[in-house]
Amino acid sequence: AASPSTGGYSHPISDLYVYSSRPWEYLIPSPNHPLLGKYALGLDLHGSNLIEQTVFLGYIPVLLVIVSIFFWIKEKKRTPGLDYRTDFAIRLFSLIALIAFLSSLPPTINFGYLDIQMPSSFIYKFVKSFRSYARFSIVVTLSVALLSGVAIKLLLNGRKPWFKAVSTL
Repeated sequence: AASPSTGGYSHPISDLYVYSSRPWEYLIPSPNHPLLGKYALGLDLHGSNLIEQTVFLGYIPVLLVIVSIFFWIKEKKRTPGLDYRTDFAIRLFSLIALIAFLSSLPPTINFGYLDIQMPSSFIYKFVKSFRSYARFSIVVTLSVALLSGVAIKLLLNGRKPWFKAVSTL
């Protein structure tokens, strides 16, 4: 529960561990998913609730992000390469997705004896009123959607008009 402090509310740091995302949650659908839900049964909610922890991106959008990054890497080696706007969009939204993804994670991630500090631990030092860092997944989802659009543009580039029309159906 939030407690009043000087000029606002603060939440204990334990809330950050409860209401933050885990990396695998971006790839596991909700148990309520009509086709894939049975594979998500028994999902560990680490003290949170299903609504806060459903951050599934979808397999096709993730694949399209991989395609856009692949095109970006492949075209970097060519001259002239990608146009400036496409190159900028891939760089910008990849960076935003990465920062938001890391910010959605718990304050520390343990690798054996090593504790790695995540951005949420630094943000908490300055702003204690945020409780659910899993909500950074909204920014990740938006970036993935935009990168998916870039991938579709790159995949359809140079195709015949009828192919473009049929593929948008």
